[in-house]
Amino acid sequence: PIKPNKPATLLLAFCGGGALSLSYVLGRHALNSSLTTIDEAERVLGVTSLGAIPKQSGKPKLEETPSLTLAKPHSALAEAFRSLRTSLLVMGKKKTVLFASAIPGEGKSFCAINYASALAQQGFRTLLIDADLRLPNVGRVFLKTEKAHGMSNLLRGECAFAEAVHPTDTEHLSVLPAGTRLEGPAELIGNANLADFIQTAARAFDCVVIDTAPVHAVSETLFLVPHVDAVCLVVRAGSTPTAAVARALKKLREGGAKIAGIILNGLPAQGGYYYHYQASGYGRYEVEGAAAARAAKGSVGEVRKGFWMPLLQRGFHAIVPKDVLPR
Repeated sequence: PIKPNKPATLLLAFCGGGALSLSYVLGRHALNSSLTTIDEAERVLGVTSLGAIPKQSGKPKLEETPSLTLAKPHSALAEAFRSLRTSLLVMGKKKTVLFASAIPGEGKSFCAINYASALAQQGFRTLLIDADLRLPNVGRVFLKTEKAHGMSNLLRGECAFAEAVHPTDTEHLSVLPAGTRLEGPAELIGNANLADFIQTAARAFDCVVIDTAPVHAVSETLFLVPHVDAVCLVVRAGSTPTAAVARALKKLREGGAKIAGIILNGLPAQGGYYYHYQASGYGRYEVEGAAAARAAKGSVGEVRKGFWMPLLQRGFHAIVPKDVLPR
């Protein structure tokens, strides 16, 4: 019989399936303009990566944020913010640090709150300022109210600095919430003497952490950046378009910001995206690399888990490098 020719049919099916799979992966790669790894972020943006925050399972609410690192001090999340704290401290005198993002939803408030908590745990008298007067979070998270006196009241002369600062349940950590909601926050911040405001906070505390509004959404952040020692740009891994991050960095530099680096938030713990090690006493972490995984897990099955996709992605990054910013 000349039909069906099983070897030829199988060969055609194999080649067709391979071609379709290759087209799918290359198509997704071409359409994905976000940053997915630390190395890629540093190479494409040309800035230092200050830290990688692992993706949290279950999507915890922001109100639960202050207890995450305290409840699990040996977790990957707690270690990530301790590493971020160390990265900024070893850079020199970074007493006032501002957290910004290109667009909403990057997790800048999450990072600012946890970084301030990490400083307080180290023993630094820390003040967390909510300078996002449009969508404030700090008062709701720590004080369970958005009506407490804060930054807006202070800038309008309605209260003294000491009245706008509130202690928290975390030792060494105080907060200065956004204050009373008002119309025209850009005009209030633009006309305020921000240099004196930040200097007053810096004299009263060892460290000052400022949570601000997204750079592309509103203009208030650009008024603040010239008066702080360092600016950290939070980027959500696999989500934020690279072009948006690049434009935000350009805006911040033009505004006189001292860019300390970027923070890649929400990196998956699997697939080789998040770099950390596993050893006794260092917490429960995933391990990148077959040899290290075999030593830590003692199982070939664990080594094979999540192996092929990172390998394919590294191969396709070599075929289609993401060095060029999308237009």
